[in-house]
Amino acid sequence: MKTCSFRGAEPRSKIEGLFCGRDELQARYTLTPCGNLFCLCCHSLNSHKKIQKWSVVDFNSNSTHRFVNGYTTYLNCPATCTTSNVVYAMTCPCGHYDYVDSTAKTLADAMAYHREHRNRIVHEKLTDSPLCQESSLDPNEKENEIANCMRLYQHSARCPIALRLFLDCNPSYWCFIPLSCGEQATENIVDLRETFDTNSESVPVIANVVVNNPRVTQYRVRVPLPPATYVFSDRQLQQQRSFFERLLSFSTHQFPYVKYQMIVRLYYDTLFIIHAETKLNMICPIGGDVEQRYGRPYDLVWCANLNHSSM
Repeated sequence: MKTCSFRGAEPRSKIEGLFCGRDELQARYTLTPCGNLFCLCCHSLNSHKKIQKWSVVDFNSNSTHRFVNGYTTYLNCPATCTTSNVVYAMTCPCGHYDYVDSTAKTLADAMAYHREHRNRIVHEKLTDSPLCQESSLDPNEKENEIANCMRLYQHSARCPIALRLFLDCNPSYWCFIPLSCGEQATENIVDLRETFDTNSESVPVIANVVVNNPRVTQYRVRVPLPPATYVFSDRQLQQQRSFFERLLSFSTHQFPYVKYQMIVRLYYDTLFIIHAETKLNMICPIGGDVEQRYGRPYDLVWCANLNHSSM
């Protein structure tokens, strides 16, 4: 992370600022937790559910950040989660993609903003249905359209490791993760055996729910088709119906809007994108189409490496 002012830090020379001069690089400052019990950077939500304990901010390597291509940047002053007017970098948990951005607000605010958009886009990618059900006039529609085109969110919605972190905290979405044909057959056989061992009166109830809720059926048929050789099990199809029934029964909150006004931050964003070759930004360092330079931000068979053993 870089900040756009020294904040009490003394540069070693008159030419030193956001970037080092000719002197040897040194890690002089640190990023420390703010200590707020409700801070999203210091404390991950639902961390007790996560199989892998990924933190939002890596405070252990809080003086430097090494990008995927090997480029290293150094923090230029003391900072916490509540420091504002910053340029920051994010690396996907898969370790193959970087992203650089800036905000006039705090680092914690920026992380909350990205989490809101990422969760919304994962929901829409898996279900092909909007998260806001109540109103057709979404005040953030234009902002959401822009976010939907960003490689950052396109990647995180299809990266198996990033998706697994989402599913750890939101297990109700597992029913939208297709199974291989072998896994589907095995699960259907297990469910069929359990049906013979229990009262089968629950089957007509499920059928009645579908008939009596045509909106549920409309949402269900919009679920994206799985990749080739992947399918949904009978249990998953029933769980999808239950998911949409719950979704239609409550409304969701609106997402915050963040404005970026500081031209200087955008300038340094661009410099980092060029030097670090961050694959999830929309700018190509040598010009042209970023997808031609770095390829797709996700694998087309996105569900291949997701483990269903915890379902």
